[in-house]
Amino acid sequence: MANFSKSLLKPLLIMLVCGVSSSHAANTQHQNLLLKDLDDYLQCWQNQNYRCMATYVVPGVVKQMGGVEGFINIMESVPALMESQGMRLDISSMTMGVPSPVAEYKGVLMSVVPTRIPFYLNGERAVMNGSIVALSENQAGRWYYVEGTTEGVQFLASAFGNDLFRYINVPRNTMELNGQVFPID
Repeated sequence: MANFSKSLLKPLLIMLVCGVSSSHAANTQHQNLLLKDLDDYLQCWQNQNYRCMATYVVPGVVKQMGGVEGFINIMESVPALMESQGMRLDISSMTMGVPSPVAEYKGVLMSVVPTRIPFYLNGERAVMNGSIVALSENQAGRWYYVEGTTEGVQFLASAFGNDLFRYINVPRNTMELNGQVFPID
């Protein structure tokens, strides 16, 4: 009986290890594709190529902003709006952190990517810590992004339902200024 149990146990362990390995390999492959895509998205943003940037934003969000032309107009107006409030973004120094492990919900791959955007507020250096949520409906072949702001989270909830947030954690945005951290949004 002991030999029979061992003969069943060994194939089960091999299947379990192979299943974990292939799951890890798929997640690693998805993350590698995401990292490459994020780099391209960041380049669009840093070069102020908003037409290119619009191709990476979740299509439903672009549509809500008036389509690609509306998106471009809004993005082009952001610097002047911010300057009127004493702010100036330093997009060239923007960084993206390590994406969260890729989760799958309702057939869509998702990952939360921390972002760090330096800016100046009334001449003082500050940093906005936020996130973007990456979504892929074709097994990481193409990623789309939505900001991890209140509006972005509301968009995700309307598109997927609140159960989504059991699978991904979208952190609250913060601002660092003069050594202090303030919640924003």
